[in-house]
Amino acid sequence: MALSRSHSLLGARVEFRSDSEALLALADEAYLGLPPVDGPTLHIELRLVDGDSAFGTEPPVARMLGGAGLLGAAMDANNLALVNVEASRALVQVTRELLTFPYHLRDELIEFAAYTLACRTRGLVHLHAGWVGRRGVGGLLDGASGAVKSTLALHAMSQGLEFLT
Repeated sequence: MALSRSHSLLGARVEFRSDSEALLALADEAYLGLPPVDGPTLHIELRLVDGDSAFGTEPPVARMLGGAGLLGAAMDANNLALVNVEASRALVQVTRELLTFPYHLRDELIEFAAYTLACRTRGLVHLHAGWVGRRGVGGLLDGASGAVKSTLALHAMSQGLEFLT
């Protein structure tokens, strides 16, 4: 991998390596400007491959995978993220077609790999959540990607609650 970027995340230094400037730009978009740290170094390879994908109007939600010491998320056979916590490494492999969906690529695969690797290697709990409240009382909206947390938060805001995070 000829290109690399280093970003800080959750007390760790994350080294992104790729032959694709477009993939590294998505990592920059997600993590550029976070304060530097002296924590452990984690390695994520961003690989752009030729392959077939037929998404239509948008890619499918990534399915979670696990086994043989690996954690993963896959949209299809060519667009996936694999995390090896023990080795402090992850691989994100995507097709050129998925580059046309930068939000999905960044959120469902790159951020999945980075946050999962950082949380697990640092012993942190990874929450995929939102928080709404009113007058000092709040509620945590926790759940997997696609569990309608954002929709529920929107409805809560329409009823006068504040969106806190």
